[in-house]
Amino acid sequence: MNKWPDIASEAGTATCIAVTKIWLKPDFNTTGLHPPGFLAYRCDRTDGRIGGGSLKLVAEQLTQAAATNLGIANIQSTGCLLKPPHSEVAIICTYRSLRSSTEENDQLIA
Repeated sequence: MNKWPDIASEAGTATCIAVTKIWLKPDFNTTGLHPPGFLAYRCDRTDGRIGGGSLKLVAEQLTQAAATNLGIANIQSTGCLLKPPHSEVAIICTYRSLRSSTEENDQLIA
């Protein structure tokens, strides 16, 4: 929770903010905490351990679509597609634990 003031201070000039190790649980509602004018994309750790997770905030004025999250024990990754005219850009934010296995790493890069 101590990252929210830093996020708010960066929001004035940013169009995309990515944060790892968010330490949020799936039942925690961030509505009203993130800066106005941003859409939030999250992937929380769901195996009961604390730590991990990823959060991406993207300015609402950008045309965007959510991408598939990867949420496994030691890797949490969230992404979205930005769709400016004539192109498409993927923005991905990933937390990877030092405990991640070869199989988990393979899932991340697949």
